[in-house]
Amino acid sequence: MSGSVTTSGIIFEEGTVTLAGTSTPVLTIGSGGIMINSTINGPTTFGSTLNNVILSADQNWANNSSQLLTIASGVVASTTTRTLTLNGSGSGGTTFSGILGNGTGTLAITINTTGGVTTLSNTGSTYSGQLTVQSGTLAVDTPNNASSNGELGNSALSVILGGSGTTGTLDFTGGSNVSTNKAFTLATGGTGVFQTDNARLTLTGLISGGGALTKTGSNTLQLSNTS
Repeated sequence: MSGSVTTSGIIFEEGTVTLAGTSTPVLTIGSGGIMINSTINGPTTFGSTLNNVILSADQNWANNSSQLLTIASGVVASTTTRTLTLNGSGSGGTTFSGILGNGTGTLAITINTTGGVTTLSNTGSTYSGQLTVQSGTLAVDTPNNASSNGELGNSALSVILGGSGTTGTLDFTGGSNVSTNKAFTLATGGTGVFQTDNARLTLTGLISGGGALTKTGSNTLQLSNTS
């Protein structure tokens, strides 16, 4: 792939797919988003040799397969606030290892999956839109502070967990104890889950909202703010 490519959406149906390029090509995706069908039999990768993937509209990225979707390129918004919704049903999940940024707009992320895990692993991410885990699991290994670059976004906004009748899980996967002052909101009618298996997670920010809070995992969740 080279130059600039604009598409209304992409559907992957079979094989193993790697999108890469020379001279850091630009891929712009419209409201059709990305869909990976259950028929695909290998991983799908957006390589780090791509330039930023630009979102020109709100869109869904649905991995409905048992294979991993890896986004090693950056992802940014165009012009205004663009919400990227992860809503796949497959067990393969999606990993973002590239930088998530605002571009010329503001990038917001909603996770509303019924299968697989969404992983954000780049501590240099600069997006400042709302991060919501409405349903499904978000895995992070280095939760950052509010208004600082990191996996949870660079903003003072709270991370919303759950939705009406749904459960949103933050899975802390890091191997060393971490403290963050990032705030969390437990959505009314839903459940927010904090999972800590490998190390202690300390939350010094406000935890608010009308939803339920659940702790899972074998390690410690420490709350040190009046919530």
